[in-house]
Amino acid sequence: MIILIHGGEGYLVDRAARDLLQPLRNGLTLEFNYEDIQADTLNADAFAEKAGTLPFIDALRVLVLRDWGLLAGKRDKGAGAERAAAYLTGTPDSTHLVLVAHALVAPGNPIYKVVAAMEREKRARIQRYEPPRRSDRAGWVRKLAEERGLTITPLAVRLLLERSQPDLRLLDQEIVKLALYSSPSTRIDDEAVRSLVSDSREEEIFALTDSLASGRPGEVASVLQSLLDDGREPTWLLYTLAVSYTHLRAHE
Repeated sequence: MIILIHGGEGYLVDRAARDLLQPLRNGLTLEFNYEDIQADTLNADAFAEKAGTLPFIDALRVLVLRDWGLLAGKRDKGAGAERAAAYLTGTPDSTHLVLVAHALVAPGNPIYKVVAAMEREKRARIQRYEPPRRSDRAGWVRKLAEERGLTITPLAVRLLLERSQPDLRLLDQEIVKLALYSSPSTRIDDEAVRSLVSDSREEEIFALTDSLASGRPGEVASVLQSLLDDGREPTWLLYTLAVSYTHLRAHE
């Protein structure tokens, strides 16, 4: 079986890989039959050797390739991605191959094409994870809290999203800190968020006002686009800039 786990939301990619690999690894008699590789520079021939290695005692061998350079589309000599794709079709049934990529794999990648074809034949599976949409972030905060046996009030959810970057890994880390802060209670409220989670918006607006003061339009556009990509509302940016400008004029 071949499984490709990929996408732009690294936290979800890692969760999916962990949930898949833990029972597979626990089911092995020998650690020898489990190999987990950071595969940035793994070439096609080395892949063929590893994928073709037969298990010892166990009926299955698990091979994990993380962020494989050939799968990520990095330039290589000798049409490595094409050769690796050809080797992939000959992977023995005794090898459980797991490909983990912390970015979207291009559909045109030769390796991806083979995995997609094998998925149609029920010999492979592709799992894709992208950052949640803005409308789904509150649900994810509640889910992350519930997974740790916690409840979080609606106001606390909104405040946490306002004060944190829209990154699930960072949000999960904040929830861990809030859980410790609120212990022994299992309820996280807005007071806990105000006490523990610093408001990153002030730092963001400083970055934007500094870029405006620099007189370099390219820098301004870069900072502004970064804030928009992070989910900051245009109306909030306009309002905060106006307040900041008024504050500066008052102190001149």
